Amino acid sequence: MVNEDEMKFLANQFNEIDDEIELALEFIEQHNFGDEKKYVETYAVAVLPFMIFNGKLIEPKIETKKSYEEALQFLRYIKYNKGMANHHIHSITADKYTEGHPPIGFDDFKGFDMDKVDKEIQTYEFLNQIDVGREKRNWWGSSGAFMRCMCFAYSVYLAWSVPVGEPEQRKRKSDLVWLNDTWIYKEIHPFVHEANRNAGWNFEWDRSESCQFTKYKHNQYYDWHCDSWDKVYDQPKTPSHGKIRKLSMTCQLTDGSEYSGGELEFDFRNLDPDKKPNIHKCKEILPKGSLVVFPGFVWHRVCPVKKGSRYSLVIWSLGWPFK
Repeated sequence: MVNEDEMKFLANQFNEIDDEIELALEFIEQHNFGDEKKYVETYAVAVLPFMIFNGKLIEPKIETKKSYEEALQFLRYIKYNKGMANHHIHSITADKYTEGHPPIGFDDFKGFDMDKVDKEIQTYEFLNQIDVGREKRNWWGSSGAFMRCMCFAYSVYLAWSVPVGEPEQRKRKSDLVWLNDTWIYKEIHPFVHEANRNAGWNFEWDRSESCQFTKYKHNQYYDWHCDSWDKVYDQPKTPSHGKIRKLSMTCQLTDGSEYSGGELEFDFRNLDPDKKPNIHKCKEILPKGSLVVFPGFVWHRVCPVKKGSRYSLVIWSLGWPFK
């Protein structure tokens, strides 16, 4: 049900952030998001009110700045008056052992970590230098409309998620479907057995997961990853329970001449920071119908496709954990 506040937001008040919306869309236009562009635009517009508004402040620009200054003053007091700060905390906090309730007591602190104090000071010194907040509180600060907008923005974020931190895109962008046709396994399994034997691995395995049919279109990719992990499958009453991925198989369904980019690469140092990169571009996979088998713990990636589309089939073979 749409309430009156939400209708007001949708119908009348969007003009309050028109300038911000225009800037966001201009920024998106400068980057090639491919087929994801419409989702990026939706997300960007949806989160704008959340990014530029603090509903508890009447004058955000002034009050936010003041809170940063007060925090910095408090942190500097701790830095230069450590003993007195400890004394204050000891004097005003409860003793949870004698008063029968569990507020944080002085004995939980064991003194201040001054390195952390210094880092906090650096943070608030930086915040004090930047221009923050709007001049006045927006109209939706006292209504439910802002909360609805924020929830919608979070839903979009979950559906089209970009990790926080380094300015990089998601680890993977591709289209895929799952297949379980018996004839596929009958065709592929003999090659997996042969590769396992010829390479000298001789891994014990007894079944394979669903086949993953993948399409990499323009600008789609799969960044560095490995297919196996330490923990076993916790799927009681299934054939996979207690097992791990041991062997990975990739079968090329598009000839390498039909696209550019999209290279399959291996890093045989397995991203060990103490070793030099040992990157191998897998040219053996390029002819249509070729397949490559490798241990599931080997790091690999599919580079972004620059032109055309690359189709592949991936199967993981499972067995009991290594002894």
